[in-house]
Amino acid sequence: MHFHLSSLGKAAWYNAIFLVIAYTAMGMFFTLIAVAAKSLWASFTAHVVNNLLIYIIGIWAAVATSKP
Repeated sequence: MHFHLSSLGKAAWYNAIFLVIAYTAMGMFFTLIAVAAKSLWASFTAHVVNNLLIYIIGIWAAVATSKP
């Protein structure tokens, strides 16, 4: 989680608290997937899909807000 929080820089303290809560919830969600599927691969796949979606949305947002 340190890697995720290191991107905050000098953001407000409440952003850090929000991210800790969000990352904890996602970790619990991925754990539930692993337990339900009885496989770490299911949790790994869900994590990869989550990261890809965030990456794609980030690129889309950057392109959509860039000025020509």
